[in-house]
Amino acid sequence: MKNLREQLEFRISELEVQQKENLLLLKEDLQEIVENLTPMNLIKKVIGGSEISPENIGQNILNDAIGISSGYITKRLMFGSSSNPVKKVMGSMFQFIVAKFVSNQSGRIEAIGDVLIRKIGSRFSKDRTAVIDE
Repeated sequence: MKNLREQLEFRISELEVQQKENLLLLKEDLQEIVENLTPMNLIKKVIGGSEISPENIGQNILNDAIGISSGYITKRLMFGSSSNPVKKVMGSMFQFIVAKFVSNQSGRIEAIGDVLIRKIGSRFSKDRTAVIDE
């Protein structure tokens, strides 16, 4: 009986030590989480390791806003406002994919848009000169 009691007391003391160690680890993890959630660290994560400058932040926010809005518009055009849960999930997934793609490829999309605008503009200017010449 005495041997069993000693074993229990020993096990209890081991568990108390383990509990104290776990509490210290939990406090360290909590401190790291709080530090990661500071506004400056969140901004650094959004920028993705590039230099922090007002131009970068503004451009990233603009790219993300364009991506989110294009994802939302595409979702509405393709899936509408359905009450079907499967369509809702598929629409949300599609919206996320489009938003991420547009946000990541904003430079290419902007270049393509510039080329298209130039071509359309040059066609209109050719049509006007043809009308004026006649």
